[in-house]
Amino acid sequence: MVEGARFRPGTATHLRAAGITARRQSFTLDDTAYGVRRIREVVVHHGPDVLAVQDRVEGGATARSLWHFAPALRVLTRGKGLVVLGDEDGWQVTLAQFTLPDGAPAHDPEVRRGLVSPAARRTAGVEIVVSPAATRLLTLIVPGCAAPEIAVADGGVSVTTPEGTAPCWGST
Repeated sequence: MVEGARFRPGTATHLRAAGITARRQSFTLDDTAYGVRRIREVVVHHGPDVLAVQDRVEGGATARSLWHFAPALRVLTRGKGLVVLGDEDGWQVTLAQFTLPDGAPAHDPEVRRGLVSPAARRTAGVEIVVSPAATRLLTLIVPGCAAPEIAVADGGVSVTTPEGTAPCWGST
């Protein structure tokens, strides 16, 4: 969502680039659904599993992202740009956000309850994480891990979990 701009339904999203290897998939998409160009770069890393999403908005505008989580997940902790969610069986997922290009942890995202529709004529309550407004924001989602080590340095980002290290962005 671009701050202060009206959504224009029917605006196409374009796939600008895609790459797939055994360990990672990457995609670049863009649109002008809010009257300015929004660019989303997505990296899915396998082993360890990490989703990295960089959102950018051109023309000096700022945008927010909404992240909807599964109905079974509840917020366990949050602070310093991190939100950890978990289910009643002990499974956890971490969402971490950083402003770019400086790599600083984003201000704490807003967390609120909302609804999703998992099937026709059904709704379920979910946790929604609303990112802070930014011109450029990196979101990392690390499933199955409540305390990943995240290194942001020299334009690169890597995530270390008990499964290993994933170079997610930039030069790392």
